[in-house]
Amino acid sequence: MAAKLADYQKQIEGFTTQMQELSQEEMLLYGFKSPSYSFTLAKDFFEPYFQLWSTGSDLLNKKRSWMETQKLVDMRCNEVEDTLRKAEETVKRLKQKFTKEAKALKVIS
Repeated sequence: MAAKLADYQKQIEGFTTQMQELSQEEMLLYGFKSPSYSFTLAKDFFEPYFQLWSTGSDLLNKKRSWMETQKLVDMRCNEVEDTLRKAEETVKRLKQKFTKEAKALKVIS
């Protein structure tokens, strides 16, 4: 799952770069840029979902590592606490953002 998310994110970044390059070429050739706001709106809309899924995926992978592959004496408690704290902060921030958006509210309720 994490690999797919990373792949999608790279594709979006590539599309963003292409859109910027096309916009610059249009300006040079025609003297104006066509609106690319629909792509920007779509990208901005999906960004929080990417953050949510990647945070969840990272947390599950680390939990699996902590519970199944590491010995208790080898675990770094500070790393575990930092990971959990960062994940909690990300989820709280995203919950606030989703709550403000009517479309996203249906997803989290």
